[in-house]
Amino acid sequence: MKKYSIIILIAILLLGCTNQLGREEFDEKIANLEQSINKEDWDVAKKQMEDLTNFYDHNLWKVQLVGGEGEYKDLYEAFGKLKVLIEEKDRTLSRMELETVKTLIDHIYSI
Repeated sequence: MKKYSIIILIAILLLGCTNQLGREEFDEKIANLEQSINKEDWDVAKKQMEDLTNFYDHNLWKVQLVGGEGEYKDLYEAFGKLKVLIEEKDRTLSRMELETVKTLIDHIYSI
């Protein structure tokens, strides 16, 4: 019983802090990436996309705690598509896929 109480307490603490520890960083990185795509600064956008992907990979466990399995897998897939679109220097489709990323993050952190 004591073991379960500790696990529940840790989960509550992590869930309470997740919005603070993950959402703001995602929003900031996405806003920076969006500016680079709008300016068509593709070299910077590639670097920012790599940074966003690394951040996601490093914080995947937090995303898994607050989101459903389908949501974080869809987010990873959207990152892959966005990376290709940036490499192709496709401004319109990059912006559309970035909106998909934003929507998925909104769903994940809507708890």
